[in-house]
Amino acid sequence: MGKLVKHNGSMAISHDGKIYPPMMATICNVSNGKYIIDKEYLKRLGESGIKIFFLICDTEWIRDDAFDKLDEEAKILFEAVPDALIMLRIGLHPSNEWVQENLEECIKLSDGTYPSAYLATESYCTDMPACYTLYSEKWRKTAGEYLKDTYHRLMEKPYADRITGIFIAAGNTSEWRQLGPLTIPEKGVYGDCSKSMKREFSLYLREKYGTLEALREAWDDPTASFDEPHIPDMAERYYSMDMRYDLCGVDYDIKHRNRKEGHKLGDEFYGDPTHIGSFLNVDKYMCVYDFYRARSVATTRSLIYLGGISKELSDDLLVGAFYGNYGATHFYNHIATACVYDILKSGVVDIFSAPGVYQNRQRGGFEGQRCMYDSMRINGTMFVVEDDTRTHVETPEYCQAIDLYSVDDSIDVLKRNFGRNICDDLQGWWFDQHLGGNRYKHERIYELFKRQSEIAEKSYSLDRDKGHEIAFIYDEESVHMVAPKTTHDTVEYMRNYEIARIGAGVDIYYHNDMSNPDMPDYMLYVFFNAYTLTDSEREEIKKKLAKNNATAMFMYANGVINPDSDAKFAAANMSDLIGMQMEMEEEVRTPLFRSCSDHKAAYDLEKGRSYGDLDRHIRHSVIHMPDWEIGNYERSYLCPAFYPKDGEGEVIAKFCETGKPALTIKQNDGYTAVYCGTKVVRADVIRSIARYAGCHIWLDNDDVFFQNKNYVTIHASTAGEKTVHLPKKCTPYELYEKKTYGEDTDTLKCTMYLGETKMFYIGE
Repeated sequence: MGKLVKHNGSMAISHDGKIYPPMMATICNVSNGKYIIDKEYLKRLGESGIKIFFLICDTEWIRDDAFDKLDEEAKILFEAVPDALIMLRIGLHPSNEWVQENLEECIKLSDGTYPSAYLATESYCTDMPACYTLYSEKWRKTAGEYLKDTYHRLMEKPYADRITGIFIAAGNTSEWRQLGPLTIPEKGVYGDCSKSMKREFSLYLREKYGTLEALREAWDDPTASFDEPHIPDMAERYYSMDMRYDLCGVDYDIKHRNRKEGHKLGDEFYGDPTHIGSFLNVDKYMCVYDFYRARSVATTRSLIYLGGISKELSDDLLVGAFYGNYGATHFYNHIATACVYDILKSGVVDIFSAPGVYQNRQRGGFEGQRCMYDSMRINGTMFVVEDDTRTHVETPEYCQAIDLYSVDDSIDVLKRNFGRNICDDLQGWWFDQHLGGNRYKHERIYELFKRQSEIAEKSYSLDRDKGHEIAFIYDEESVHMVAPKTTHDTVEYMRNYEIARIGAGVDIYYHNDMSNPDMPDYMLYVFFNAYTLTDSEREEIKKKLAKNNATAMFMYANGVINPDSDAKFAAANMSDLIGMQMEMEEEVRTPLFRSCSDHKAAYDLEKGRSYGDLDRHIRHSVIHMPDWEIGNYERSYLCPAFYPKDGEGEVIAKFCETGKPALTIKQNDGYTAVYCGTKVVRADVIRSIARYAGCHIWLDNDDVFFQNKNYVTIHASTAGEKTVHLPKKCTPYELYEKKTYGEDTDTLKCTMYLGETKMFYIGE
């Protein structure tokens, strides 16, 4: 039945030995008990090449009629698409009665209250009397029993052999988002003070520290206890507040310092011992990091437990979950961001998934992805994009947000997202969230899907090694060491607005894979938020870089925290990693810098232009969502700021405000180091460093661009002629026009209108 297999160099879904390329679908046929199933729509999708359908299967924990409705939906699907397969989204949400009876398994605030919440999924919505926690041992075990019961009931169905996998759904929107607030600053209350949290916190601390002496030394607290671990109070959480809805915290105060005399922050900011600028003071307040980390570890334990049950029941079913969202999420309240690498190594989860972020989806833009999909790929798992791509049939508000007004517009965006999936080696399902389906009900879209199914089949018959030369490196362990905006800047905005504009393909990983023998070698590695690195991790990174004399671009503050050092937070820790002597300035500084050199690494930097900030238009691509989801951009101030000392390397750009080095290059033993002192840069800067590192630059402008060894996808951000520099001569063949663009050529030229997508086959 359903398995992940290595197929032509990368992971693929296999069912009974047949390989299924990236063309799947989810149609919203149920909404809170209301069913609308369009058999003809399913039939047309099946005829277009879509064979795997995601169906929603709630348990009897919340719906008495769950299996009857599933039978009805499955019957209609198989009548419409006789050779269809099913991936079941099994919602493991508790009933309100269970929640009411188990309040200590729910979030408890410091004033003794249990906040309520609204649970919303595609099939089930309800006001909950309290917020059940995804790290509750009791919920975990009860959910496991319902999962077992659901499995045994499913195996009695006549379509049991057509079920290729299960998708474990929990939390809000079924995406493993923890419901409810963790802090309410205006009331001065905070959580989680429940018995469930304390139990999991104690377990985490015992596993991490082993002895009381080690715990007390790490926490700098002679009274620290395993049995009654300290729950950080509001003052200790100051650095972790999200300014977009908490209206307080480090980020908020930095942004609003113009309200202070002289536009400067005072002793109440710099004298606060809980933080060092945007960072948690880990030398004194490791207890705060451990609290947030413990929630993630325990939630990961829940998914591994449920995935383990699934694999014990049957090793012939794929197991998936919405997990690992590193972007478009709240990094402290929600908990599915950290500890993903533990799940990768568990062997019980095959598929991770998330929708693309909900910004920059308009024509001429692109969707940033939330997960580190190449780490998932080389660790034997798979990332699947939930392609909830909007079309021209949305409400007028949506059409305005996405700039889609005709079926031609819709087709160009669908081509763009499909081209990304093929070039970046991603699986995906088209998600129609209209009840009964409507988003893709168009004759021309059916024709498009049929052509894309043909392209996908062909792509899976070829060598699927992408051949990219640039790797972006991230760290999930650092996410709770720093204020939320810094992570949004370094992790999210670059992927949302810049990664597809470099003009060359990029792979993305957790830094843990620098020691993984299955990780390819790259010419350029860009480190974004690897703030926390042990001695051994630093050595593995240097070893990997020196393997092929690579170039490493270290963005703001990488390596500043070393758990193995006497001073865990120190500029000297960066020096050890980067190979330049660094110094720290604990002031709020503007991040803008300008080129000051004709060095080859500055080739793509415009003279006189200021870099170091996100200066693209922020385009919301979804309506009626809170600001933290949309990610409204505020200037990315530096606090503290870090600079190479005088004489360290060659300075090719300087900060406009201070004249200090902003972009510095130094030859180290076996590799070249580039330090960039900002959190955000335009694609131009990465392109320039990549060119200097010897990477092939396919496209010199800011059009959206995806490529691998066999395919090129261009989505035009501006109208006009496009020139693609091919690495070898070939006969470029546009796959939708079925037309060649030259023969035996290494230059591909085409004229495009804004928002147009072209996809070329460039293989032999």
